[in-house]
Amino acid sequence: MNDFKNVKTFGKHIIEIDNVHLKRYLKYWIDLLGRLLGSKPERLFIYQLSPVKEVKLISTTRDAFGKAVARNSEKLFDRPQTVNSLRHAWEKKFQEDPAYQSMTQAERQALHHKLLHGVFTGQLYNWQRRGYTSIDRA
Repeated sequence: MNDFKNVKTFGKHIIEIDNVHLKRYLKYWIDLLGRLLGSKPERLFIYQLSPVKEVKLISTTRDAFGKAVARNSEKLFDRPQTVNSLRHAWEKKFQEDPAYQSMTQAERQALHHKLLHGVFTGQLYNWQRRGYTSIDRA
């Protein structure tokens, strides 16, 4: 994300993974990439893997990364997602958590900073139009 987001504003950012399962799978993935490449991977998620060809780093442009996210998310969710839609989903998840309501401004800022933006931007992601009502589907 450091190549594609507000690095000039926030600087390079290390993302801490709290979920133990995700952390374990990421370690497996990094280990596998290291073995396949023969060195520490430059990037984590933009490689082309094939049983008959060498591992290849695909283009690191924002457009190529976005297409890879859409293609792979469609395989997982039966619907293509964008990087932004994944960020919106994460914002919604932690803003709906009751613990968020009791956080200090500094704690909220630190949480939003993990997604490389500030509190205001994160809350805009969760903004809903006036008059919006959810529809009960019984």
